Amino acid sequence: MPVPTSRALSRARTWVLPATTGGLALAAFVRLVAPQANSATLILTGLTQWAFLPAYPLAVVSAIGKRWISLALGVAVVGAHVAWIAPEVFNTTAIPSGAHLRVATANLYAFNSRRSALAGGLEHARADVLVLEELTPSLAEQLRRHGLFAKYPYRFLRTEQNPQGIGILSTLPLTSAVEVPVGPARALRATVEMHGRAVELWAVHTHAPTRGEGRGLWNSEFQALRRIVADDGRQAIVAGDFNATMQYPSLLGFAGHAHLTEANRARGQGLLSTWPANRPFPPLMRVDHVFVRGLGVAGVHTFGIPGSDHRGVVAELVLPTVSSVVSTAPRLPMVDSTPPSPSTINTIGGTHVTSADHAFNASNKKATPRLKNNNPPRSDTVSRS
Repeated sequence: MPVPTSRALSRARTWVLPATTGGLALAAFVRLVAPQANSATLILTGLTQWAFLPAYPLAVVSAIGKRWISLALGVAVVGAHVAWIAPEVFNTTAIPSGAHLRVATANLYAFNSRRSALAGGLEHARADVLVLEELTPSLAEQLRRHGLFAKYPYRFLRTEQNPQGIGILSTLPLTSAVEVPVGPARALRATVEMHGRAVELWAVHTHAPTRGEGRGLWNSEFQALRRIVADDGRQAIVAGDFNATMQYPSLLGFAGHAHLTEANRARGQGLLSTWPANRPFPPLMRVDHVFVRGLGVAGVHTFGIPGSDHRGVVAELVLPTVSSVVSTAPRLPMVDSTPPSPSTINTIGGTHVTSADHAFNASNKKATPRLKNNNPPRSDTVSRS
């Protein structure tokens, strides 16, 4: 094998450094101008916090070696990276005084092979409200069998024999629960009653954007979310698996349009990642989120979900006292938070409904509650065990 000459080594040093920094600069340019153009750029954008880290040592080496072109390219990439990542770690917000509410989101993985361990794993989150994605009938049955439903007496579940099942478990009363079409997907909306106040809750699961027609479905779902989850001045929680990081314009645009704050960013924990969680290496992207409007965020962390390819997210939220709320939003009416009487659970088309509080019309597949006042019927389908 021939030994490289000093001239060859010098030539390599001359061109390798500019080529490497130039490649990073090109990737950063693509990330800047076309972050969601195709599957490759979606992956690059999702990996923003890690993909451009080599620019830092390359800039230092370029400065030491007086490689000015490489230095200029490296500094440009470092500047772009700092601009992208700074909101993830330096954007902390004040914590108001008030009652605390712990909300968790967990993608169970529809094909989970450790389903018998799921209930125990979810209990460790110690959440007041659990939003579950990829909820199949068999996974729901396992959660019931292992006692999780007993700890969450208020439930609104839409199970499916595919990854599009979704549900809400709550220790607090849920009212006004409805299933809302979000493009080709669905979301669940309910009202959480807490200390005589009503907080709107959304459970969301979008399609993955990187397989076949998935990107088109994903785009249409975010367009629908912008129309549906609008800023109406009410306090709100939006949680779930968005299959998007906060680096994606689609998710950033949705959050900005609805005036939502992401829990991780509120506490400077934007480098926490949730997917993939079933690989030999740590998760690389944060695609699971808890957003809030009109609530504070006291803390946020991730937790393991047995058998899932996601880590869950737990957000410690604060419902501000009336005196600590600085807002022009209209005051919410007081609500009756007395829980309904216990009743049995029926499963109708994958949705758990309360037989004691609802009259089911099999012909139109809608649950109509028997209300105690003269208000129009609502689409409540909340179970109470």
